[in-house]
Formats: sequence, C-alpha cells, structure tokens
Amino acid sequence: TKAPKAPKCQDFPKELVEPSLEDITISDGKIWVWEGNPLCTGTAYTDVTSCNQVGKAYGVCTNLSEADDAACDSVDTWEISDYGTLVSRGVTGVGTASVVVGGTGCFEGAGGTVLGTFSYAQKFELWKYNLS
Repeated sequence: TKAPKAPKCQDFPKELVEPSLEDITISDGKIWVWEGNPLCTGTAYTDVTSCNQVGKAYGVCTNLSEADDAACDSVDTWEISDYGTLVSRGVTGVGTASVVVGGTGCFEGAGGTVLGTFSYAQKFELWKYNLS
C-alpha cells in the first residue's frame, strides 16, 4: 500500500498565474513551445516583480486550425517547488479544462482537471490556473 502523503501536500498553491514570457513559435506559428515560464501564486499579477514564484511551466501547444484564435492541443508540465510536478493535456481556447495525466511528489497518482483561462497583459499572454 502507498504511504500517506506528507501534510505539506495538502497546502500546495491552488491558484497559479503563468506569464508567457518564454514562448516561441515554430512551423509558421502553428506550434507554440515554452520552457521555464514562471509560476506565481495567486491571481493578482501585474508584472514580473509582483510574481511570488513557486515553480516553472513547460509545454507545447499545436493549433488545430488556421484561425488566429484557434483551439490548441496543449500538453503542460508544471514544476511546483517543494511539491512536485503536475502534467495535463487538453484543448485550450474553447473554455474547457485540461485532464491531469500524471505527476510526481505530492501529485503522484493525481487525477481530475485543471481549468486554465488567459488574458493579455502588457505584451504577453497571462494564464491563470485553478488546481482545486
């Protein structure tokens, strides 16, 4: 049987913000890749100096059509300091949640969904995630 999770695992940050600072596009803008975007606690984010960074985000998103606001097949990995890694996959841009497909540390055996929403802040996308 599995040992119970450490008490700290109950206290991981449930609301995270990811400013898309490291995104690049390839294949004529059909694929987005990011590596090391900061993950900040809470949902109040104004600029990099306001970020209480608790981890980093990595991923790839493939546009599903030619439209500028196309839905995107996204695979996301969040390294959340002191807690572990969480991985999800889903279609963004259509108001649906991504499915949690795995994790490590506190997130080992995790399931469920992650709801992500985005807006534009300054010159980048700002993703907000609810992990509760």
